[in-house]
Amino acid sequence: MTDADGADGTDGALGRCPECGADVPATAVLIEYEDDDGEAAYAACPSCDTVVKPRS
Repeated sequence: MTDADGADGTDGALGRCPECGADVPATAVLIEYEDDDGEAAYAACPSCDTVVKPRS
């Protein structure tokens, strides 16, 4: 699961929006799931209001 408060030493961002490049915070998560690469999530970008899979 993602760490929304940044207690793991990160700032709580999931990554960057592939549409507009804005930081996507962990608090914007809509759904989390596991795939072959591990955990992943879709989130609502706070900048462009698009549902995205944030990129690191």
